[in-house]
Amino acid sequence: MAQRFLIWLIIFGWLLVCPAFNFAQTISNDGNEGLSFNGIRWTIADSWDKVIEKASKDNKFIFVDCYATWCGPCKKMDKEVLIKENVVNLMNNKFICLKLQLDKTSKDDENVKKWYLESERLSKQYQIISFPTYLFFSPKGKLVHRGTGFNAEASFLSLAKAALNPEHQFYTLIEDYKKGKINYDAIPYLLTVAQKSGNRVLVESLKGDYNKHLNSLPKEKLYTISNIEYLNANLKSTGSPFFQLFYPDGKKVNEIMKQSGYARRTVDSVISREFIYPVLRFTPENKEPDWNMMSRTIAQKFGKSYAERTILWAKAKRVDRELYRNDFLFLKYFLQLVKIGGFDTSFYRSDVWLNVVAFEKIFKKSNDYFQIDAAIKWMSGVVRRNPTESYYIDTYIRLLYKAGRKEEAVLTLKQYENYAIKTKNSGMLSLTKNLITAIDDDKPIWPPTDFSGIWILKDIRKLNGYEISDAILADLISISQDGTSKLKIERKMKKNNQIVTTTEEFLEDKSVEEFTALKRRKVSQIKWASDLKSLVQRSVYFEPDSNNEEYTTNDEWHLEQNGTVLLIYRTRTFKSGVIKKWVSTYYKL
Repeated sequence: MAQRFLIWLIIFGWLLVCPAFNFAQTISNDGNEGLSFNGIRWTIADSWDKVIEKASKDNKFIFVDCYATWCGPCKKMDKEVLIKENVVNLMNNKFICLKLQLDKTSKDDENVKKWYLESERLSKQYQIISFPTYLFFSPKGKLVHRGTGFNAEASFLSLAKAALNPEHQFYTLIEDYKKGKINYDAIPYLLTVAQKSGNRVLVESLKGDYNKHLNSLPKEKLYTISNIEYLNANLKSTGSPFFQLFYPDGKKVNEIMKQSGYARRTVDSVISREFIYPVLRFTPENKEPDWNMMSRTIAQKFGKSYAERTILWAKAKRVDRELYRNDFLFLKYFLQLVKIGGFDTSFYRSDVWLNVVAFEKIFKKSNDYFQIDAAIKWMSGVVRRNPTESYYIDTYIRLLYKAGRKEEAVLTLKQYENYAIKTKNSGMLSLTKNLITAIDDDKPIWPPTDFSGIWILKDIRKLNGYEISDAILADLISISQDGTSKLKIERKMKKNNQIVTTTEEFLEDKSVEEFTALKRRKVSQIKWASDLKSLVQRSVYFEPDSNNEEYTTNDEWHLEQNGTVLLIYRTRTFKSGVIKKWVSTYYKL
């Protein structure tokens, strides 16, 4: 019995914390006893008291779906889970269902507006701090259970069924706990829900009691899934006796968790909590942390590999914060972390994070072929593990197209379009049709790159023996992407001890082939749609070189930009027929 109960708790604990994203769907009033939302009968009662009255009369539990109009996981639940036949049958048969909007918009109908005050009261009373939040009440209106986040069909069914069973109801178990009836098998699950609801007092109380319980157990009794997951989330010191379960030998932990890198990831987390985060917390905002000192300390105690992973991860997290936001540095650290195995791209619980990085950081903002290619590789694994999740598929196909792999993107789209038709997945079908239309038009489907800012020409590399020596500063680089896409560079040049300002403009030319030097870096696979641009200077521009020989720059240019470094590859044809090539390197201030 205890073992079955533990399995239930593990399932419920996990389903409460799974986040996701996706597409929109609206609620419509059918004019009958409730709102009809793809099968679930949503009550249109005027007040909370009337909901309780109806539930008490019908002897049904109450389910409240708390959502916000901007919430991606809420929309995904509406579109992909709450329409399922098994879900609809359970919710209609066992619950009075209420959809409760907790934000306010100018488009709210009267049904939503009449719940404004009640929504605000319920939100405060039940500490709703994330969306979606699911509240389950007894027929008398007593809160017995809760959940949060996107839940797949099976997980949501388990959550709803648990709300009907007093042995698994969160608040029923908490009442027993407060009365001194401590069920240690239940504490990890209770702790997870308490943390998600923001109840810090309860969290600390549960942790204290569970730590005492773990300290009383012999070592062999510590090796359970719930104990290991608890320690993974809460172990803060490498000096703790529990740390020895994970380091130096964590094989038994990996076997129990059925994950080869579980123990190492836990060790990384504990090291970060003890040796890195306290230093970052007390480092002034305007000062760079002493990464070398932290790295040396960790390496001396645990080895270079632990130092490299934890420092890279800390750097990545730091530059992802609003205060220090630098997407270029974030990707540099993150991709390095992936390369050394510090972030497992094959681990299914990493999929949401991998998708966020691939879409928000790389698809939207990066023009670097190797970053795009890396994201394609890990997203292919994400899609393989989640073949029906349209938001992962969307990211993967967009990356293929941005990389210039249009045929592959279209082929993949067609496969998913056929699947969507076969399974009647309206969300995926809409996605595939919209993407096919955009890709067929052969236009960028990502935000335009912002080249504005001050760039310093710090290095001019020689190519074929030629070097420009008089360009000292690029004052302004800007770009417009209006179909013609031009690049404008204003440069200050030193001539005979005088500063001369010149302006150069470049327009897209799809017919231009990339340089041989770039082909070695696979950039030749990138077309205009990838945002790595082949450009031709259209302005007539004559300038004597250092030998007073006239040339025209009406020749090939290639631009590559990654957010901080700008490389410009160019050829110059002289009137004598001599062709010279070089690359200029700019660094953004």
